[in-house]
Amino acid sequence: MSALAMSSARGKNQGPALCLHISRALVLSTHRAKPVSETERSGVERALRTLHPQSPHGPSKAPARPVSQGNPHKPAKQSPPRAQRSAGPPPPRYLLPAGKDGQSMKNDLLTIGGFTIHGYGLMIGIGIIAAYWAADYRSKRYHLDPDHLFWILIWGVGCGLLGAKLLYYITIWREILADPRKLLDIAGGFVVYGGIIGGIAAGYVYCRVRKIDFLRYLDLVVPSVALAQGFGRIGCFLAGCCYGVACDGPFSVTFTNSDYAPNGVALFPSQLVSSGLDFLHFFLLCFLARRNDRPGRIGAFYLLFYSIGRFCIEFFRGDLERGQVGGLSTSQFISLFTAAAGLVFLILLSRKKEPGQPASEGEK
Repeated sequence: MSALAMSSARGKNQGPALCLHISRALVLSTHRAKPVSETERSGVERALRTLHPQSPHGPSKAPARPVSQGNPHKPAKQSPPRAQRSAGPPPPRYLLPAGKDGQSMKNDLLTIGGFTIHGYGLMIGIGIIAAYWAADYRSKRYHLDPDHLFWILIWGVGCGLLGAKLLYYITIWREILADPRKLLDIAGGFVVYGGIIGGIAAGYVYCRVRKIDFLRYLDLVVPSVALAQGFGRIGCFLAGCCYGVACDGPFSVTFTNSDYAPNGVALFPSQLVSSGLDFLHFFLLCFLARRNDRPGRIGAFYLLFYSIGRFCIEFFRGDLERGQVGGLSTSQFISLFTAAAGLVFLILLSRKKEPGQPASEGEK
């Protein structure tokens, strides 16, 4: 609790600098998740090529990935090309170049001495800085203390990372039982919903301790959360994780030397679509906040909108380590509850009467 007792002036002065320190650590951090083994990736690539033959407009130019010497396999038989279509120009195919020395597509952006700047960590760092600056700017409009915002950010990011890691462990509990050493792999593997739950819980505890209005600060912070998520999904695209299902549409992407996504297979760009939806979510929440007259409503909208979007985009995800609950992915299963929570919260807020309260403190 010593951090909570620090003076507000000190927090205000240290806010931007500490955000930069956090971002610097993330930029130099490792990949998002542990890469799949060579045998697993080769099996996925062959299965996807069997279910999704090569484009009729010509074979992919992606180089074939060599099979691990420790587990030799027969060369995969190429699927016969489909019948040539009679009309229409061939759709563009976006081949993603391999990174230096066989690393994931553009994830290792720059290496100086013993330090490597990773694309995923860089985008997470940019997202945290952008989220803090956006919330700090908006706090002046809504007459909220930016010093409290700073500590909510610190506790929210820390507990958010912890929650994201714990939920990831839950999704792979069978693997942990088989090999408890997986608990020692703290560098990779996070689940977004765990981060959201952990961050909100930390913000609630902080506001209770400092005796400030949790709902007003929740409404201030959640648009910035959506903004940070938008940058984070770009990082996923650079790393090659969270990839989409096999798709031969005009906007499909093909990784050529990824440690995460199957190589040489046209995929739906689920990371970029998610990023675009997150940025749209940010602007929509900011628009609604300017017309909001009930504290907590923007937080409820965030839960509702994000849950709906995440539930839908999960149908287009093709990555393996997401966990399953019945016929749904783990994130889809959680989305049902978070969407219901957001909807119930909106209904309760609409029925709540607040006599004598100004129409909107943000419009003063």
